[in-house]
Amino acid sequence: MLTELLENIKLPSMAVLEANPAFLKNGKSGFVKMVPTRLSVVEVFEDCRSIRRFVIRDRGHTTGFGTVRSVKKKGDKDKDKDNGYP
Repeated sequence: MLTELLENIKLPSMAVLEANPAFLKNGKSGFVKMVPTRLSVVEVFEDCRSIRRFVIRDRGHTTGFGTVRSVKKKGDKDKDKDNGYP
């Protein structure tokens, strides 16, 4: 489940077009904060390349995909694991 839209970015330069956008249009890219509703095995992109990517599907349609930038484990006191992005 997507909980927050952090940035709207332009690929491949990764330039920030808008911070805290209200929505992302079809075909646009961005950084989002996500909380899985089911148990999931993920690793940070730089740590384990074989399980670094994810796909979000809804009723048989792909609605999003991407790579894991950082992971906050349940019970962690600090904001996020330091992986280059908040």
